[in-house]
Amino acid sequence: MKIARRILATVALTLAVIFIGIYWIAPVALSLYSSRKALAITRVVPTDLKDRSVSQAVGAKLSCLGYEFDVPWSDLDESKTELYPKNKPDKSMARLYFRSGLQLVVMVGSPHSIVDQMTKTDIKMSPQAFAAVFGQQAAKLRL
Repeated sequence: MKIARRILATVALTLAVIFIGIYWIAPVALSLYSSRKALAITRVVPTDLKDRSVSQAVGAKLSCLGYEFDVPWSDLDESKTELYPKNKPDKSMARLYFRSGLQLVVMVGSPHSIVDQMTKTDIKMSPQAFAAVFGQQAAKLRL
């Protein structure tokens, strides 16, 4: 009986050490390994701009969805401009096409639009889950 108890205690202790190793040590070891093997671009940190001057190049002043803004391109192709949603009279997004191949997406909405969408529409995220994912400051917009 004593031998069976010793074997059982040894197996239980071994399993406990293995589970502790998997639960506590493995994530730390894997994060250290993955941080060493990360791409070089992930180590780039923000730096101050070397040139703070504003470009004097010719551009265009656009008016879209109730806002006016300047863009550095003057080749807007108005025939391809699309407003979304297409099936509603109130537009909240515009895609502007330029002849050079560039595109600009402009979106407008209330300060609460993201919170409303995440908590009330298809996703049905609770306000508490929203706060857990996006932080308390974002959640205070609507809670």
